[in-house]
Amino acid sequence: MNFDRDQIIAALAEALSAIVVFKGRPAPTMRLGEHTDPAKTLELDSDDLILVGVELSDLLGVEVPEEAIDWVDDSSGHRRCRTLGEMADGILRYFQKEAVRG
Repeated sequence: MNFDRDQIIAALAEALSAIVVFKGRPAPTMRLGEHTDPAKTLELDSDDLILVGVELSDLLGVEVPEEAIDWVDDSSGHRRCRTLGEMADGILRYFQKEAVRG
């Protein structure tokens, strides 16, 4: 289970695109990258974002539990959706903690 940041971002982008299509909308034509905010760019809400964990698990071939995906940043006093890069960093931290636990 050795993934790098770029692989996680690519898988997140693919998972988000699949959810957009599942919702009956056309697949995104823009490149989804580390600075993409899925709530703003793809007009996804928190219910949609929960589905990403399932899609991501399928794409990576390893379970990515909901707690590994930290969608929202409340640290500044106002709620904002994290970017794909921020989400990827959180997922990588989760995988690293799990590897240490063994």
